[in-house]
Amino acid sequence: SVREAALGGRGSFASLGDEIAMTLDGYATAARLLGSPGSPPRWTSVLDAGLTESGHVYITTVWVEGTPLHQVERTLDPAEQHAIVQGLLSILCDLHARRVAYGDLKLANVVLRADGGVTLIDLDTLREVPGFDAGAPTRDRSEAWAAPEQILQQETWLASDLFAFARVANEVFRKELPPHWRPALLACRHPKPQVRPTAASLLAYLEGTETALSDRSGARIDLESPLEGALPFDRPVTVPLTGGEQTEREMPSQGEQT
Repeated sequence: SVREAALGGRGSFASLGDEIAMTLDGYATAARLLGSPGSPPRWTSVLDAGLTESGHVYITTVWVEGTPLHQVERTLDPAEQHAIVQGLLSILCDLHARRVAYGDLKLANVVLRADGGVTLIDLDTLREVPGFDAGAPTRDRSEAWAAPEQILQQETWLASDLFAFARVANEVFRKELPPHWRPALLACRHPKPQVRPTAASLLAYLEGTETALSDRSGARIDLESPLEGALPFDRPVTVPLTGGEQTEREMPSQGEQT
């Protein structure tokens, strides 16, 4: 059943426990809804999966030749930065068109290939969502990159990927975003997923084929006025505690990011 789930999107694996089941659910979603990863690959694909003799689950994926973004040490030139950010956003457009949220976007999960393109790895957090207006239950996410709804409601929306994408883009550009991109990416940092732009709208805006940015309802997002409530790219999400108190999840330093 593990192999059927990871390679074919079929089979029952609830008996293996919640944590394993949620991991396999991501790969089953990929097998069921994403089809071919393309060539060169836009996301990794599974070669084999199963149980070891000791009962542990294993998943073997295609090796993607390249360097995870958090390990890229050389200085990227502007053309490379644009290619990485727009290539990653194009992948999100592809996923979201199939109602699939990636769920754990961060530098470590994006591989920069030798040809300058990017590939997503670690598909265990993929979730099928009902549409742009709702999320899917999830517990798997990296808190330093997660959107408020992922931490507070334990739900992943398509728009959750945009929240993390904005921070990834800011890191790729070493916190010196093109001036005309900055307001659009800040719109992705709105605390409410319903009013963030869609991936398709954002890509069209950044590529210059559209002059306006829109949310999932098609409403135009005003970029001329200050965006109320937008979280800075590296600000922790505020988490309510008992007794009405609040705390902020601390963001790790660049060297601690995983």
